[in-house]
Amino acid sequence: MQALAGELEIAGFRNVQTYLQSGNAIIDTDESVESCVVSRSCDVLAGKFGLTVPIIVRSPKELRNAIDSNPFPAEALADPGLTRIYFLPSKPPPDRLKALAAKDFAPDRWALADRDLYVSYGQNAHKSRLTQTALARYLAMSGTARSWRTITAVDSIARLHHA
Repeated sequence: MQALAGELEIAGFRNVQTYLQSGNAIIDTDESVESCVVSRSCDVLAGKFGLTVPIIVRSPKELRNAIDSNPFPAEALADPGLTRIYFLPSKPPPDRLKALAAKDFAPDRWALADRDLYVSYGQNAHKSRLTQTALARYLAMSGTARSWRTITAVDSIARLHHA
């Protein structure tokens, strides 16, 4: 992740910090338009690393709000590996949410708050039918998933970073 941090700094971001191999970067930027941050980051990942992946941007305040809005706090506390947030680029269309709601994923549960989709896996995230691929198909958009453990760690780094 040091290579990623270095390339993001070359691209004009400042004080870049990354978290393990999770693909998360905490940056400082004067860019006020989210799509410009995404575009510049995509250019770095594609040009320097040959990767074409969804890039989702959240400010420290938005990340903190996502944590505070978790509809599954007891589950996240009991087993942070079984609670995820799928960070989406925008709020999914109502017809797509209706299609997703029509499916039975028990014992897994999901809830949407704005453009963040929370999933509480009942037993095993790897054996669930509520996968990132399934969500992308149902919602007609790709996002990026992070475990509760990763989300809270990145939040801690971001709060120290911007203190």
